[in-house]
Amino acid sequence: PVSMNKVQSTKHNAPCRRGMTLFEVVLALAIFLGSCAVLRQLYWTGSRASVQGRLQAEAVIHAQSKMGEIAAGVVPVDTLANQPFEDPDLAAWAWGSIVAPGPHIDLLAVEVTVRRQGNSSNSRVPFTLRRYVCDPQLFLDAAMQSSAAEASSSE
Repeated sequence: PVSMNKVQSTKHNAPCRRGMTLFEVVLALAIFLGSCAVLRQLYWTGSRASVQGRLQAEAVIHAQSKMGEIAAGVVPVDTLANQPFEDPDLAAWAWGSIVAPGPHIDLLAVEVTVRRQGNSSNSRVPFTLRRYVCDPQLFLDAAMQSSAAEASSSE
């Protein structure tokens, strides 16, 4: 019988836990809300980086296209600012060019900058492409000289 009393007395002294305390619930809720905030920030950062990457790739393509037009002579080799693209699908994009003398007499340093116009800083993605282009005026001068030489030799 003595051992029976000991078991009963230790049984009454030990607290019986059947659920969670309020402190544990509040702590678990705080950890959960903190995790949700971190995940939301990661999602926002990822989606913003995705949009900027897509816009940067589009800016590179538009700048290469415009530089090709300048090099081919479709667009005059001149310093221009905030020119709209001719394509109506590109209404949100603008381009500009800066032309400077190159390292040699027959080269021009052409810089084409393409930027997307928008209200948010997230959508304004500029890209600048620099390239040396042969001076088209030299070709025109050479063509005029050769035609003048042909005209004087045929007389």
